[in-house]
Amino acid sequence: MRMRQGLASGTIVLIVAILIVAGLVVLLSWDASEGNSIPTASQKPATSNQRAQNQKPKPPSAPVQAAVPQASAIPDDQKPEAKVRVKPATLQLGYVEPGESKTASFQIINESDEPLNLTAPKKGCSCTEVEVARGIIPPGGMTEVTAIFTAGLTPTTKNSKVGVLFEKHRSVQVPMHAIVCRKVRAIPADFRMHRDGTYAGPVVRDKGKIQVSSIDGRPIRILSAGGRPAIAWPGSGGDPMLPSISHEVAVDLGDHDKQTLLDPEGNLLPGFWVFETDHPEAPVVEVRMIHEKHRPHRREQDREWVFVENRIVVDAVDPGASTTFELPIIWNSRDNRTQQIHEVVSISPDFKAELTGMRSDGSKTKAIVQITPAEHVKGPYQGKIEFVSREHRAPLAVIGYVNSPAAQQDDSE
Repeated sequence: MRMRQGLASGTIVLIVAILIVAGLVVLLSWDASEGNSIPTASQKPATSNQRAQNQKPKPPSAPVQAAVPQASAIPDDQKPEAKVRVKPATLQLGYVEPGESKTASFQIINESDEPLNLTAPKKGCSCTEVEVARGIIPPGGMTEVTAIFTAGLTPTTKNSKVGVLFEKHRSVQVPMHAIVCRKVRAIPADFRMHRDGTYAGPVVRDKGKIQVSSIDGRPIRILSAGGRPAIAWPGSGGDPMLPSISHEVAVDLGDHDKQTLLDPEGNLLPGFWVFETDHPEAPVVEVRMIHEKHRPHRREQDREWVFVENRIVVDAVDPGASTTFELPIIWNSRDNRTQQIHEVVSISPDFKAELTGMRSDGSKTKAIVQITPAEHVKGPYQGKIEFVSREHRAPLAVIGYVNSPAAQQDDSE
């Protein structure tokens, strides 16, 4: 009896112990599921990001709106117009000598109720520089813009634009006009012989009227035209050999065939019709003959250098003397130049040509060329030279004048 009671008491104690252990296991498991377990040496405490991931998912937020682009990234034509007044509205530079620089200014007046942030100048071509102070133009305020135009060497009518850029408003541009010519001007500057006005199609013209005028008010005479006595245009009523501010004279091919430009002896009509005048600062004025026989040389695709002038009119010289000119050379790359111009040669019997130097001029290079007329040359002359690199040759027309001994004597007196 006592034995049975002992066994029963032991059984009860064992059962109680098992229940206690089971309860502890359940309690520990529950604590671990709540994230309260003590980490081991190989475990790290959960980060705030991990705890956020363990939380219940939240409903999706509203989509993020695209950022508004900065003003500088907005195309100019999509910006609002600036409420400004430009004074003057157009820059008229008038007559500009080849190679001469001329300066003109205009004002930009802010007529709006908000400040305008001027960020940069804006130029229309490489021949123009624009100077202006960057910064805020307050309402009612004004800033001055200066344009510096440098004429090329070829007579032409130049139409361009200069202006400024704003941060949040459309750019403001001002038309600029200039006439590039020497003291005597020929109008038109080109004599177009093909029907379509270019270098192709049927040739329909062998005669035409040219107006030769003095632009500085000095009366002039036309001493010759195309190597022959000047011919007054029918009905003009003037005599080219009598002094006048303006003359209407003819381009007349004479015995040159208009299709081949050859005369009976096989001589090709030159590429320019040259008028000789008695103006001391413009003894020659040229008109370009637009004909397929004088089609411009096409630039080779791999040529790294180019010049934009189609002719050079050099200074008049006395017999036996030389003159020089500088021709701007444009390069594909400022730093990576594998081709170099090393020579200039004449392909005309009327003068010699020599490359005497190359000098840097910003992103360009200026080739310095010396021209020496032959002893037999008197008065106007023209011909071609070639700029030579190892890989290429490019022609350029040269027009000049050799003074007569009588003119030298008159000057000395």
